[in-house]
Order: sequence, then C-alpha cells, then structure tokens
Amino acid sequence: SSASHSTPGLRRPEIVAIRWPHVERGNAGGGRLFVPRSKADQEGAGAYAYLSARTMAALAAWRAACGGARDGALFRRLHRTRDKSGADIWSIGTALTAQSVTLIYRAMLDTANAAGLLGSIDAAEYDAWRTSLTAHSTRVGLTQDLFVAGQDLAGIMQALRWKSPAQPARYAQALSVEA
Repeated sequence: SSASHSTPGLRRPEIVAIRWPHVERGNAGGGRLFVPRSKADQEGAGAYAYLSARTMAALAAWRAACGGARDGALFRRLHRTRDKSGADIWSIGTALTAQSVTLIYRAMLDTANAAGLLGSIDAAEYDAWRTSLTAHSTRVGLTQDLFVAGQDLAGIMQALRWKSPAQPARYAQALSVEA
C-alpha cells in the first residue's frame, strides 16, 4: 500500500506533527518513526511505527532536498514559480496543515485517474470516491490490506497503534461480507 510507504497508518494531526528528530535509523536500512502523541494516546507517552528501507531512502533524498534539515517539520509545502524561460523553480516552504494532507491525497488520486490507473470508472462514481478520500480512509484501507495479507488482529493493532480491537475488527468484518 502506498499509504504504508509514506505514512504508516498515521492520522492527519500525526502526519503534520512529525519532526526530523522523530525519524530514527534502524538496522538493515529500515528505521522507525516516533509518534509523540495521537488520538489513542492522550497521555502523550508516544509510540513507534516501522519505516521500511525504501521509506528511509526516500526520506534521505527529501532531507537532502531540504538542505540537510535536522530539525523542524518533516512534511512541508512545495512552492513552484517559473523563470523567464518557463522552467519550474521549486522552493520548500512551511509545515503542512491537516487540511493539506487530504488535498494531497486527492491530488494523488486525480493523477492516478488521469493516467488511467483506476480502470473504468464513471465521473459520478469517481467524484463520490474522491470526496470520501481522507487520511482516515487510507488508514482503513491499510488496515484492510493487512488483514487480506494474512496479518492477525494483534499485529495490526500494534502496527497501526489501534487502542481497541473494535474498529479494526469492524473493517475486517466489512471485508468478509464483500468477498
């Protein structure tokens, strides 16, 4: 799942709260992300999420693009201007907002649709699907992908930091009636 590649089942407020010091290098190229606070962790004890070697490589490239950043927000706005010849000039701006996360997911969906990657879908169905796409829906999709891949409930709860088994179990049940 692409959601697991870039944001390991994170909620919008968690995504925009990530700072460079929260990313820790592990063994074999992988790493971990410290999530300092979440909806399920009101005490603020924090939790860790796994980052694959592929994600760590992408973060290294992003860090280089950010001038070797060691502090501040990890996910930032990109600003595009053009020079006199019409060439794009990109600059890195301020931290993302929670609303911008949803806009990015929808822009990614638009790009996939324009490239024909969604198959045959009519405009009304696409618009309904696009409107319902949120960071939470990617979390639900990742939960369901993990169930389909054969992961057990306890492992999914740990990986995605679910506090109670009720919600991920409902997503698994929804899958079973679709099959």
